[in-house]
Amino acid sequence: MKINHIFIISLTVILAVIFTASTVNAQTKRERLESKQRIDQMVNTLKKELSLSKEQVAKVKEIVAENFKNTENARESFEGDREARMKSRMERTQAMDKKIESILTKDQKTKYEQYKKDRMQRFQQGRSRSNDSNPR
Repeated sequence: MKINHIFIISLTVILAVIFTASTVNAQTKRERLESKQRIDQMVNTLKKELSLSKEQVAKVKEIVAENFKNTENARESFEGDREARMKSRMERTQAMDKKIESILTKDQKTKYEQYKKDRMQRFQQGRSRSNDSNPR
C-alpha cells in the first residue's frame, strides 16, 4: 500500500515536470513564430511602400531581424526601468533606420521618411484615443 502511494506521488511529480517543460517549450516556439511573423509583416510593408528590390528586401529582413533580436535581449536587461528601456528602444530604432536608409535610393529615402512620419502620426492618434477613453 505504501509503495503504491509513493508510486502515485512519483508519477504525479514526473507528469508535472513534463507538462511544465512542454508548456515552456511551446511558449518559446510561439514567441519565435510571432517574432518571425512580425518581421515578415514589417519587411512586406516596407517592400510595398518603398518598392524594394529583391536584394534590398533580403538586406532589410536581416536588419529588422537583428533589431528584433536586440529588442528581445534588451527587454530582460531593463526590467523595471521604463526610462532606460525607452531610451534603449529609441537608440535601437535610430540604428535600424540608419542601416535601412544606407541601402535605399534617394527616392526611397524620401518615401521612408514619409512612411515614418505617417506611422508616428497614426501611433499618436491611437494613443490620444486610448487616453480619451481611459482618463487617469
